[in-house]
Amino acid sequence: MKGMTREHRIAGALYLLAAAVVIGGMVLYASIGIDLEEAVRDGTMASYLEAASGSAALVLNYGMWIVTALLVALGSVALAVGSRTLASALGAAVAVIAAAVALPTYLLAMTLVVAAADEGAVDLASVLGWMASRADWTTTALLLGLAPALLSWSGPWAPGWMRLLGVASAACGAVAIAVLPIESLAPAGYAVLVTGPMWLLAAGVVLVSPSRGVARAAGGAGPSTPPDRSRH
Repeated sequence: MKGMTREHRIAGALYLLAAAVVIGGMVLYASIGIDLEEAVRDGTMASYLEAASGSAALVLNYGMWIVTALLVALGSVALAVGSRTLASALGAAVAVIAAAVALPTYLLAMTLVVAAADEGAVDLASVLGWMASRADWTTTALLLGLAPALLSWSGPWAPGWMRLLGVASAACGAVAIAVLPIESLAPAGYAVLVTGPMWLLAAGVVLVSPSRGVARAAGGAGPSTPPDRSRH
C-alpha cells in the first residue's frame, strides 16, 4: 500500500504490544475481583480498601495501564511521523495527552492500595477514588476511543472497515463518559474496552503486514513484473 514507511511498521509493532498488555491487564483486573469505580459508585470504599490492602496484583495492574498508555502514545507519534497528515497529528496529540493524564491517574490509584492499611483513610480515599475513577475513564475514552478514530483517517494505510471500527470506538468512548453519572447505564461504558483493543490489534496487523510493506508500495510493481521494467 502506498505511503507505508518504517514509522508505520514501528507504530504497528507498538500497537500490537499495547493490545497484548491491555488485554492482559483486563484479564488480571477481572481475576482480582475488586473494582474502584464500583466502590466509588456504591459507597463501599471501606470494603475496597480492606480488599485492596497490600495487593501486589492490583499495583501491577495499574502499572500495566500506564505501560499501555505510553505504548499507544509512542505508536501514535510514530504513525503521525510516517503519515504526516492533520488527522494523524491530532490523533497523536490526543494519545499523548491521554498518556499524560494516565500517569498521575494510575499512580493515584496505586496510592489508594498503599493507603488501604490506614483505617482512618476512608474519607480521603473516597475523594481520591472518585477523582481517579473519572480520570481513568477520561483517559480510556481518549486513548481507546478518540485517538483511534482520528488515526484511522490519517492516510490510505487504514482500510474502510478499520475506519468504521475507529468511529465505533470513539462513539463507545463518548458513551462511557456520558453514562458515568447514571448508575443503571454504567455497564454500557465498558464497550470501549472491547472496541479499543480490537482497533489496536487490527491496526498493528495492518501496519506490520508484509503484504503492505514499503518495498511493494515504493516499487509500484506487481509480483510478476520484472524490477527493471517497472520504472518504464
